[in-house]
Amino acid sequence: MRVLVTGAGGFIARHVIAALGNQGHTPIPAYHHAPSNPTDGFVSFSIEDPAAARAAIRQTQPDAIVNCAAYGVDHGQQDLALAVTVNVLGPAQLFMASREAGVGRFIQVGTGYEYGSHELGITEETDCVPVGTYGASKAAGSLILMELGRRLGQAPVLVRPFSMYGPGESPSKLVPQVVDAVLADAELDLTEGRELRGYMPVIDVARAIAALTTIAEPLFPHGDVFNICSGRSTTIREFAEAVAAAAGGTGRLRFGTLPSRSDALLRVVGDPARWRAFCGDNGIAEVLGETPMAVVITRMIDEMRR
Repeated sequence: MRVLVTGAGGFIARHVIAALGNQGHTPIPAYHHAPSNPTDGFVSFSIEDPAAARAAIRQTQPDAIVNCAAYGVDHGQQDLALAVTVNVLGPAQLFMASREAGVGRFIQVGTGYEYGSHELGITEETDCVPVGTYGASKAAGSLILMELGRRLGQAPVLVRPFSMYGPGESPSKLVPQVVDAVLADAELDLTEGRELRGYMPVIDVARAIAALTTIAEPLFPHGDVFNICSGRSTTIREFAEAVAAAAGGTGRLRFGTLPSRSDALLRVVGDPARWRAFCGDNGIAEVLGETPMAVVITRMIDEMRR
């Protein structure tokens, strides 16, 4: 299959592109701005520009579109107008352009943060009570997309990954900071890290998305929602300590030296039961966190040292 993947310059898209290629398909990277070192077959356009989206789809003639473009993943990105433009209007415009072009499959990559914090495992039926610009705008974008799908007669599929980590992650994120500190044998100031998360390697998330995107046509689950997550719960502190150990660290993490953010979510842990059932019914490998942390961290270190 030919699969147009937007947000190609971002964290998850690069892994989705790699997973599609590894599974024998043809990924078409779509960048917001042309990259400095482009690969063959890429396109460049803004997803919130309907004319540009239609032109890119006509040019590339994809069988499916995976929208990984997003704004606000880094906490410092707090421009509300830009968040609405990229996370709400962008997916809607891109989806309508895809329907006009007759593209049969549209996969929207959301986030577990659309749900907000919940005491129990988060299922696809859990209420969305997001906190912050990123989670709220992504949730709004999901709602608009599903409504457009009902109106246009062929709904997109929504996947919500939880707490991904791996190669290519922003340097401002927890795992790269911990790995950097270990490699430099430096102290790292952190919050107490009591919040609970369900971490999963981005490599496994990407493999799941690629398998879902390219499943045989009668099985493609138009209009469904899937949490792509490990289902395992750990505190941020426990996870950071495990990352440091996997990187060969000696425990120079200074927990509690930084204050917790006022909008920190106490518990964001997804329940992967629906995805597991779908995989079991359709012969898909679950790949829910099966790549060992040591392998992921080693890949990150190799990439950081290049």
